[in-house]
Amino acid sequence: MVTLQGTAVKFNNNLHTSHTGGRLSSDSGLLLVDELMDAFHFEDLIKQLITFKENRRYWTHTNQKILKKMVLQLIAGYKADSSADVLRHDPMLKTLSLEDALASQPSISHFFDRVTEQTIDDFQVFNQALIDQARLVRNDTGMIIDLDSTHSDTFGRQEQTDYNAHSGTHGYHPIVAFDGLTGENKSYFSPGRVNLIGEHIDYNGGNVLPCSITQGTYGVARKRADKTIRCYSLNFPDFGPVEFNLDDIVYDKADGWVEYVKGII
Repeated sequence: MVTLQGTAVKFNNNLHTSHTGGRLSSDSGLLLVDELMDAFHFEDLIKQLITFKENRRYWTHTNQKILKKMVLQLIAGYKADSSADVLRHDPMLKTLSLEDALASQPSISHFFDRVTEQTIDDFQVFNQALIDQARLVRNDTGMIIDLDSTHSDTFGRQEQTDYNAHSGTHGYHPIVAFDGLTGENKSYFSPGRVNLIGEHIDYNGGNVLPCSITQGTYGVARKRADKTIRCYSLNFPDFGPVEFNLDDIVYDKADGWVEYVKGII
């Protein structure tokens, strides 16, 4: 009989995975999830970044242990709190948690009582920290810009348009940039605008003839897990990145051009 070689996981040298049979578990895939959690320092980050309204004098299970068990339970498909009583003696989960017995259903219910609005905000910071850990594990020290072309039909004789034989129409043939490594970065272009006739009369019922031009503003953005907005402009390289929080948007003359970003939000 040919079997795959057994492998020791990094977070516990006494734990090995093999394909030779023995005690089987339908939740053995959690071993790989726990290996990933260990690589991300999951429990350490919870302890450092997330605050709870701790009002217990004595306890058996720490908040980070309970939270980790809940995450593993959800990943395994056990969505009801009542499943905790059945799973608290599960051999696989006990092996991963290194505890004699896991948190019961009442312990998990009381856990939610210790969650405050600050805890929820801390979860956003924790989420961003996990994303940063993923980049460190993947060694994402560089960026791959994937350039691709597209076609945008135009009608008439607009500036810098040309005939595209593939589409059989006249139009623009812009180059679009994508994050080719992670897909997390998004690029945008906002064309400039001119008014051929009329200026500041449209809102008074007058006629205007605006049109877009090829000159404009290019931008690259990436979604964050917290509420921090970080801005930087190549037009002002010495100005440096400027940060502000979505919960505290106030005018600050020192922020310069970033005030336009605040105004849009």
